[in-house]
Amino acid sequence: MTKNDFLQWVDIDNDVEIATEETIEEREQEIVARYKAQSEIVESEDEEEPEEPDPVPTAQNANMRKMRDQLRIGLETKGFSSMEEFDTFARQIHDFLR
Repeated sequence: MTKNDFLQWVDIDNDVEIATEETIEEREQEIVARYKAQSEIVESEDEEEPEEPDPVPTAQNANMRKMRDQLRIGLETKGFSSMEEFDTFARQIHDFLR
């Protein structure tokens, strides 16, 4: 590339406007406007109602009886030594679930 070609290539962008001239006041106004917009977004997010956690599903009586029976089998398999106490408690559960 010759020096003349290079100078023409570099001068190609001289006539293109690459930025507008802003005053300091205009720039400050833009910054303040952006800040206010962000503040409004944060405030609106704070005003939303908090999401309530999903309620814990309640077990149906049949499911609770099944779990009680599974617990009995598990305790017997593991050699639980106080099965008489468990049977008393299981009868109380049975009466409660009627």
